[in-house]
Amino acid sequence: MLAWLLGMYSCFWGMMAETAALESSIPSGSGTESSPYCVYTQEQLQWIANAVLETPGLYVELMRDITVDATGDEADWIPIGTSKTPFEGTFDGNYHCISGLRYDASASYAGMFGAIGENGIVQCLQLKDITITGKNQVGGIAGHNKGTIQDCMVFGDIYGVARVGGIVGGNDLNAKVYNCAHVGSVIGTSTNIGGVCGRSNAMIGNCYHLGGVSGSNFGSYGLLIGQTEGVENPLVNCFYQTDDEKTVDIDAVGNISNAYANLGQLGIAFFDGTVAGYLNQKLSESDVHSEWCVQDGNLLLKGFCAKAEAASTTSTEESAVAESTLAVTETSFSTNTTTESTATIVNLTTVGVMIATTMETTITTSGVSFAISETTENTTTISLTTAGVT
Repeated sequence: MLAWLLGMYSCFWGMMAETAALESSIPSGSGTESSPYCVYTQEQLQWIANAVLETPGLYVELMRDITVDATGDEADWIPIGTSKTPFEGTFDGNYHCISGLRYDASASYAGMFGAIGENGIVQCLQLKDITITGKNQVGGIAGHNKGTIQDCMVFGDIYGVARVGGIVGGNDLNAKVYNCAHVGSVIGTSTNIGGVCGRSNAMIGNCYHLGGVSGSNFGSYGLLIGQTEGVENPLVNCFYQTDDEKTVDIDAVGNISNAYANLGQLGIAFFDGTVAGYLNQKLSESDVHSEWCVQDGNLLLKGFCAKAEAASTTSTEESAVAESTLAVTETSFSTNTTTESTATIVNLTTVGVMIATTMETTITTSGVSFAISETTENTTTISLTTAGVT
């Protein structure tokens, strides 16, 4: 019981710390590997975009799901990193989701990230219900990539002129795109338009695209990559939908005809576990690999499935607790531990704690005595005294 109460105390102060973080426009941390910036809000996320212009090598962690308020001028969103100052740090989404991001401008290098440099890493991030509209080098995660994009999912539509992709617009030599997926439409008015990547000069592995793709000239857009150059095998273990009437005649890679027809799968294969089984096959010992699962009709990275399951479990537990909670407006307890030479007294007070327990008037167990007295109809004061507890 003492451990439980101390756990509640720790949880209380954890919530207080998070509340303080939510109220600040500047994320906590220092942006280093050992002390990354911890992002809780849209305002803090946009602060990161501005900070990267001065310090491109920041370490950032997303601490919770964020819904972006797109009211007003949608072009106010500033992509993280530019063509001149690409993002060179690490952005870890912790398998959280950013929803509602809108960007609509005639600028190039458009996406949540404008450009990712050679040392840049973006991982474990989901973008949902997004719309990105730009000119050239346009993608859901990034407009242009020279670094690493892994374990990322994008649900939404991407529009541009040239080098437009569901995940990334342009993917440079030695860049990495692994374990990623795009669900939605990718539409360009020129060339190099692809479901995952518009133009790629590097291998892309363990990815899928589900939705339509269209460009100006047949052979300049593909369901996975619009165009590729200088890569012996541009796609490894990637998949796309084939039963959409608008996509059945489009190749996986726009400028390589019929080479990857085996990657096409019927739409149902994305929901019955077939494609998940393919993606879960480790390609080699050095393979950068993450597991996939099907949940609620969606093919997701297992990290996102785990987040959804945890949220569902928490919701169920909270509902059960709500049916039998006892509101406690003030809980005070003292712990006295006496040794031969020292005496330590710790006094802790928390306010507004919910106790999901029914207790007798007096309970004594293992030397811990609880005295409970009701003061009002909905208020209970609990005094806890422990003596000689080790």
